[in-house]
Amino acid sequence: MDTATTTTDRADELLPSRPAKEAMSEIAGMSVFTTFAAFVLLAFPSETALPHLVEVAPVAGAEVLTHIGWGFGVYIPVMLGFYAIVIGGQLVASPTVAARTRRRLGFAAEAMAGALTPALLLILAMCVKDPTKAGSLFVVLPAAGVTFFLAVQLGGFVVFEPALRLAEAIRSRAWAASRLPALRSRSRRPAWLVATVTAVVGGILGLAVTVAIAPPPGSELVLTVVYAMFAAGLTLFNLHGLHTFLTARDRLTKIAAWLFPVSIALAVFAIAGGLIGDGAIAGGVGVMAVLAFCTLSALWPRSIPWAFGQDWSVQGAGAALAARAVARTYGTSVRTVNEVSATQMPPPTGGLRERLLAVVSALRGEVLAPVAG
Repeated sequence: MDTATTTTDRADELLPSRPAKEAMSEIAGMSVFTTFAAFVLLAFPSETALPHLVEVAPVAGAEVLTHIGWGFGVYIPVMLGFYAIVIGGQLVASPTVAARTRRRLGFAAEAMAGALTPALLLILAMCVKDPTKAGSLFVVLPAAGVTFFLAVQLGGFVVFEPALRLAEAIRSRAWAASRLPALRSRSRRPAWLVATVTAVVGGILGLAVTVAIAPPPGSELVLTVVYAMFAAGLTLFNLHGLHTFLTARDRLTKIAAWLFPVSIALAVFAIAGGLIGDGAIAGGVGVMAVLAFCTLSALWPRSIPWAFGQDWSVQGAGAALAARAVARTYGTSVRTVNEVSATQMPPPTGGLRERLLAVVSALRGEVLAPVAG
């Protein structure tokens, strides 16, 4: 047996990894959360949140640019140190401690990358406001790319021990098998098509309500497009909330799934109330009509036929997205159970002769094989 091959096999056993797309998806989720939190903090002090945010973001981006250099000077060396610990720590730590260290450092690297995203967006806002500062992107973006690359590499080591992976896969398989029947009633249309139809209907509805109250001050086509874009945004938020809610495994996740869509709906309701208070009654009522239509389509029970057919409701489209995600979870968990079960050596059974043969076979595979090279 080749010594180099044996060494590589043992290194793969000591350093198990997972696909990079899983680490990238976790970093993307953290980036969305930190960006939302940062922009809420920036917009919070003012009553007119959106105009205030547009005004403050470039100023904050200029301030971030003055500090981003030393930030990268901390991020990149720290992540390289994490990488050295993950690789070299295998020589001095037990497998259990090493695995726990890999998970903690990998998660910390992902969180660091996610926390960096709002800073990059603020710098981008500054460059949009003042194009003369766009040259800074030629320095910031490569450094950010190195940071995210290291975070993805470290996030790939967030892998649990075979026993824990097997137990989690068994739980996921059982959960998915029990969840799929509840999602049997769902839309048979593609989610993008349902979202498009909902946006178009919302735009026409908003225009109809506005025209019924007062003639629009501008082009009716432009107003329809504005309402349709508004309905499309609400639909996307609702689809995300439905997908998260229907695939959640605990009560806290189900509650959190609707926090963002509900906050968006309340903000839109406040905007509509502001338009009515300023005298733009037709526009405010049109916005409320679009909001009511999109909310009704998202909350309409799947057990009751929707006016436009179950296939065209946002609730049905969200259930279809959730069903596909649960089916993927089931397939992944089944593969994990099969792979982990195949790699684990079953305990020796039978009489004394069978147990001795199992011990000799293990000694030959672990001790004699390296020497044979």
